[in-house]
Amino acid sequence: NMGAMHLSVYYRSNRFKDILPVEKILGIDYENARIHCKTSSFPMNRTGWKGDNYFKGTTIFRPIEVNNLAGVFLCKKKAYLEVGGFPDYFPTPSLGEEHKLAQRFTNNGYKLFLASEPKSAVFHFKYGRKDKEPVVPLGPLHDSAVEFPLSLEEMVDESRIVRVDTGNAVTVKEGMYSYVFGRLMIFSCNDSAKRKFKERVKDEIIENNSYTYNNQKINDRNLRERICLDAISAAEMKSLEIHRRA
Repeated sequence: NMGAMHLSVYYRSNRFKDILPVEKILGIDYENARIHCKTSSFPMNRTGWKGDNYFKGTTIFRPIEVNNLAGVFLCKKKAYLEVGGFPDYFPTPSLGEEHKLAQRFTNNGYKLFLASEPKSAVFHFKYGRKDKEPVVPLGPLHDSAVEFPLSLEEMVDESRIVRVDTGNAVTVKEGMYSYVFGRLMIFSCNDSAKRKFKERVKDEIIENNSYTYNNQKINDRNLRERICLDAISAAEMKSLEIHRRA
């Protein structure tokens, strides 16, 4: 009963950054109130030449089950609509909404998978392309064939460009608020995870200033505390509102 599959991304290299347990690549860890999303890594569970790692008679890795999603995945339209799609209450899109969608899938009995096969990796033009035509049409594709303005070779070259300017208008303050709000919305599903996440926010963000967004930090402790407490309050109010509607 598959709901979605996260796809491998071509990261301008034929080597993965790390080899990690799959739950540390794409995982929502409710016990420790942490969300893992390290998709430039390769799953330890698929190393070696064990036959059951591959589709029969091939050297193509089988997908491996996960409980989280990042930004590059395919999902069934019927399943997506059935679980309610992306939530509309996240203050900053892409800072948590895909993890909440993953939670909606798993809570409704759907399975999620990671396609760890490097040969099927997709191109991700990090931070977009500047001063060039769009890669795909803006309108719905429907049954029309997609004519890409780039050749395969040009796509590979383009994906190798490392851009330091993300073009993201989100400030570090907005990023911190969205991080705390979004994760608390996910970990509010049970009291233990909620409590542990609040403890992490106090220890790691407010006291030890560990949160970084786009290589920036907030060095004013009082400001960090105010942002975090505002985000916690907003998330708790939203969770209560959702619970009352259920």
